[in-house]
Amino acid sequence: MESTHYKILVVDDDEPMRKLIVSLLSSRGHQCVTANNGREALDKIMETKFDALITDIAMPEMDGITLTKELSKHYQNIPVMVMTGYTEEYSAEPPCHPYEHIPTSLLSSVFLFNSIDADESVV
Repeated sequence: MESTHYKILVVDDDEPMRKLIVSLLSSRGHQCVTANNGREALDKIMETKFDALITDIAMPEMDGITLTKELSKHYQNIPVMVMTGYTEEYSAEPPCHPYEHIPTSLLSSVFLFNSIDADESVV
């Protein structure tokens, strides 16, 4: 079976986390580009076509929630995976669900990320 490789934008202000994600994806043959925050990610998306995006939530300049909202306005077809270390602001503890600020259509994209190709896992 032939493997499919994707061009993935990895967005995180934490350099060790970016390197870890890039290492994991690159070892599977995917091409990765990185951005330090949502604003830098939007600039890169305007210049280059990506097959998918992985973003942290808590970042300076533009957080991952704002980034996903901007993507939903202009780049609706790009699958997005949102991740976080659950800071207090985005806590999973009640009453705040970690995804309550993300529109349902974006949540669908998050969970569809792994179904880019149902016959092969992305990570």
